[in-house]
Amino acid sequence: MSLNERLSGELGDEFVQGWIQDGKLHVAATSDTAVKAIEQAGAVGHLVEYSNAQLREGISRIMAWQAKQEPRLRSAIHAYTLNPRTGGLTLAVDPSQRQAVQDALAKDNPVGTIPLDFTDSSGPASPAPATVGTPSG
Repeated sequence: MSLNERLSGELGDEFVQGWIQDGKLHVAATSDTAVKAIEQAGAVGHLVEYSNAQLREGISRIMAWQAKQEPRLRSAIHAYTLNPRTGGLTLAVDPSQRQAVQDALAKDNPVGTIPLDFTDSSGPASPAPATVGTPSG
């Protein structure tokens, strides 16, 4: 993982996130130049549209949206994570509310064109906070 940390430092805002797949480091970045640097360092580069900071801002917007929903939707999303494989976000959702959450997010569109993926969660239902701070980059 030291290569991931090194690339994060070298690429700065163009670095999105790294992950291990099939024993190889994969890294998502927001420019062709960064992808070339990733590949020259020996990792697999992936070009994505949204930066780490933009994705984290997307999480903040979903949390703010969620805090304004009726109780069943407010407590249906259990986790928010960056998804460097798609260049978007993955939401862990109560399976019984998954379609309702997807429909409501599609209607209200709090994140614009950031791709959203959904996974079933068995986590505890807890409402989103009433106030959401600015995420750190």
